[in-house]
Amino acid sequence: MRKIMVEHVNLDITEQLKNIKCPTLIVWGTLDDAVPIERAHELEQLIPDAGLVVYEGCTHYAYLERLNQTVNVLWNFL
Repeated sequence: MRKIMVEHVNLDITEQLKNIKCPTLIVWGTLDDAVPIERAHELEQLIPDAGLVVYEGCTHYAYLERLNQTVNVLWNFL
């Protein structure tokens, strides 16, 4: 199981991200210790028509930590 997890975590999907054709919303917390905020900015640049919402002081589960704000953001996005 560990081998599978390591392979997925290290999988490079850079080229596939460039093929996303629909508007994409990225929600990230500044205190995400699983995936650094720099990755969010990288994703925003790689995915055409992507937007990034950053929640200051939130973790990997930023969208849940500020659920009401996330719902409002989603309504505006949709």
